[in-house]
Amino acid sequence: VHVFTLSSALDTIDFEGGVFVHRVERRWRPEVVSPINVSLSQASIDIMTSLSDAVRNCNEEAPFDIISTPIWELPGLPLLTEGKLPVILTAHSAYASIRPYKPEWGPDTEYGRLHVEPMIAAEQWAWQNAPNVICNSDVIVTEFSHLYGERNTDGIMKVPHGIESAKLVVPSEATEAAWVS
Repeated sequence: VHVFTLSSALDTIDFEGGVFVHRVERRWRPEVVSPINVSLSQASIDIMTSLSDAVRNCNEEAPFDIISTPIWELPGLPLLTEGKLPVILTAHSAYASIRPYKPEWGPDTEYGRLHVEPMIAAEQWAWQNAPNVICNSDVIVTEFSHLYGERNTDGIMKVPHGIESAKLVVPSEATEAAWVS
């Protein structure tokens, strides 16, 4: 198992608890443009490119069976768009579902216009175009479908975690459920 994460220092690879941890320095890459038709911030592109380059380099030495990347911040977007490696997108939380609770993310703010809005568009692209997506429940599939549109469900895999709702003890007056993450 390999984990790729950002580092503020030079690149390192450590073996911790049976896992190779690749700490990757974010490199400024002004020559690289967004891999999709969305004007992502240069900072986001630099992060995506740095992490994806590290994954590609490691894959050349010992090919991966699977590469899992989250939809949040889309660090593996370049790998996903290339379609050369076995990438699975994991969907947990979406920028669009969190934005209503964060006024500083609004379209009338600089951060909202320059980072949040493009990231929402990129998440929508990823949701619609990733051949394989892991969601942990039907609720997540429904939420992403509501936010970003229906998609072919053949590539969606549900991998539950947590507890089964059938085993929960719920007060009889309860009529609705809430999802807290």
